Amino acid sequence: MRSLYTLLWLLALPFVPLRLWWRGRREPGYREHIGERFGRYGRNDRMPRRPVLWVHAVSLGETRAAAPLVDRLQSAYPDAT
Repeated sequence: MRSLYTLLWLLALPFVPLRLWWRGRREPGYREHIGERFGRYGRNDRMPRRPVLWVHAVSLGETRAAAPLVDRLQSAYPDAT
């Protein structure tokens, strides 16, 4: 079953940018920052020059569970944002 799901996902993946473009036709603001949806962030003057650590949490429970990790990361990497 997992193989079927993976195959379907790989077949559908090329159509994701088309779907984003299509929706952007009706909502022009939707086209802004499309690269961010794919994890692409350009480096510019607004971005800090020091290391950046990202911690992703979806729910409130995950956010609370990640708090000790964030504290330890801040202790281990004080110069990162």
